[in-house]
Amino acid sequence: DFVPTLCNAAGLPVPETAVDGRSFWPQLQGKKGNPRNWIYCWYSKNGGTSGLKEFARNQRYKLYRTGQFYDIESDVLEKHDLAGSSLDDRASSSYKILKAVLDRYLDARPKHLLLQKNNKKAK
Repeated sequence: DFVPTLCNAAGLPVPETAVDGRSFWPQLQGKKGNPRNWIYCWYSKNGGTSGLKEFARNQRYKLYRTGQFYDIESDVLEKHDLAGSSLDDRASSSYKILKAVLDRYLDARPKHLLLQKNNKKAK
């Protein structure tokens, strides 16, 4: 969401109803900003539950709401799910952070697009 950035650029206060974004206006001005170390994303192809994806990722790892976990630095095509594998300290730490992000945004999607842990539509 670009609301915080647009408000900052225009010198306006960010509305309290704005989503949980961070402004990247400082970076656009060549200044140091306050970027997150992760992103959260959900999307729904054609607005329905078919092809619904939800994940959190950082520069190296990607964790889906379904529990699939990938090292996208070395596995860009996501062929080798790390879930259930023995993780090194970096992967384990990233998993915990990304899981907390997914938990934080549990209710971010419209109710008709909820995913449960078993990857089935919520009733």
